[in-house]
Amino acid sequence: MTTKPVLSSHQCRTPTVILGDFLCSGGFIDPARITKILMDEYHRIYPTAAPLKAGCRTKQCKQIMVDDKKANSWVMAVNQPICIEVDQSQASKLKLLLYKLFNKNPLAKNRPGKYNILFLPAEDQMHMGSDGTRERQKHSASTNWPYNP
Repeated sequence: MTTKPVLSSHQCRTPTVILGDFLCSGGFIDPARITKILMDEYHRIYPTAAPLKAGCRTKQCKQIMVDDKKANSWVMAVNQPICIEVDQSQASKLKLLLYKLFNKNPLAKNRPGKYNILFLPAEDQMHMGSDGTRERQKHSASTNWPYNP
């Protein structure tokens, strides 16, 4: 079950971007709870910044079929990773915060919510320096931001 995007053009005036996914996340994680945790952590780290305009939702990936006689045509369960959407003006701060909270912290018990998940930035968010800025601008111009199904 895929939920609708958390942010819409009515909630914020600037475009939203998909910042990335949480690896090893799925239906056992409540998107509303992880969103609340992220907002609290953002406010703790950046107390003078504007309130975070972000949200998490599950997205459904394709089923993986194993066509092998020994595996009896086994079907892997559909993974539903948590996807993070954020206001474009806050994307760089949140990306750095997510990396520090989930990827640099070696123990899951010390991560927010005690979740054993890792943050994987979206492909267009992984570029560095001026090349990365041009790539992000090109990507957001070629897509229909803000995402509104």
